[in-house]
Amino acid sequence: MFEILFSTVIVLVLFVTWRRKRSARQSKDSWSEEPGRSPSTAIIVDRFDEMDRLVRMTRCHCGGRTSVVSEGSKTFDGQRIKVIRADCDECEDELYFFFRTERTLH
Repeated sequence: MFEILFSTVIVLVLFVTWRRKRSARQSKDSWSEEPGRSPSTAIIVDRFDEMDRLVRMTRCHCGGRTSVVSEGSKTFDGQRIKVIRADCDECEDELYFFFRTERTLH
């Protein structure tokens, strides 16, 4: 009798762990598909402060807040892309945001 109960508990724990990992992976995948999460979907901004505001307003895939760590530029398909690296305050994932600044006044 004890073996059956123990086996049932083990199976339930494994099932719950599997569901949590699957849910987290799906959440991360859907977060990555949002605009501004890759160079090809970079968000066009008119002002540089819009980038910081958008990053601060965006929640991580886990639901945590983001904090800007660094900024840089890169060229993608012949266009300059501004890249902001942020960290999640909850899960500590590195998050990247991509912006096109061709309409921004310098």
